Amino acid sequence: MRSAEPRPGTAAGRQIERILDAAVKVVLDKGHSAATTADIARVAKVSIGSVYRYFPDKAAVMQAVVERNILCYLHRVHTEADRERFPDWWSAVAHAYDIYVDMCRADDSFRAVGGAGLSVGDPPELDVPLAEALSTVLIVRYGFPLSAALRVSMLQAVTIGEVMTRLAFRLHPDGHAGTLAQARRVARDILAAHAPATWAPGVESGSAASPRDRPPSNHGRSTPVKSAAWFRDRAVVRPATSSCAHPRIEECR
Repeated sequence: MRSAEPRPGTAAGRQIERILDAAVKVVLDKGHSAATTADIARVAKVSIGSVYRYFPDKAAVMQAVVERNILCYLHRVHTEADRERFPDWWSAVAHAYDIYVDMCRADDSFRAVGGAGLSVGDPPELDVPLAEALSTVLIVRYGFPLSAALRVSMLQAVTIGEVMTRLAFRLHPDGHAGTLAQARRVARDILAAHAPATWAPGVESGSAASPRDRPPSNHGRSTPVKSAAWFRDRAVVRPATSSCAHPRIEECR
């Protein structure tokens, strides 16, 4: 547990960013399982005590990297959605996935530790902020019903999408086109069961998914989640040459 909340632009805030950047470099070099807190401190050029000042363990460091990636990703999704005004939910979701793939190509941090955080272990309590934020977009912008079933389906879509995207980049350095296309189709089929009745898939999308069994949300647990608005309000524009570092990442924990 951290003893203080460093503000953006302060020495402590900059030190946190160095630690997060170092964590990404270590994961890219050694993989998540082999990475250690000592490795992160060494690459960040800080003492291991400095790492523990802000993060209790390696898992907390990697979770902060995930949250930083989510902030950058959702900022771009919301910005482009506001500009493009997509005519239907699937156009918006497909474009959001294209942004995800583009960020995997362009950003080492995003490729190393994606938005669902699967590379850093199982999400606690099934609380995947990216899934919650994207569900909110579908509910608020495109009239999807607010339901536990939608939450579960979005968890499925985000999880399968991340796994297949990671596979695509293992098959080809620029992302295997067939695998990426299949990931889009799977996400569409999962989410289409919840789409408003007025929506019908086009030729490219295929037919809507059949109704499916819908397990209860989070096994009956009530877990506080961060909404899309919460992440959007914290997202800021970063220079095109940046590694998507977010100066307000300390507010995410």
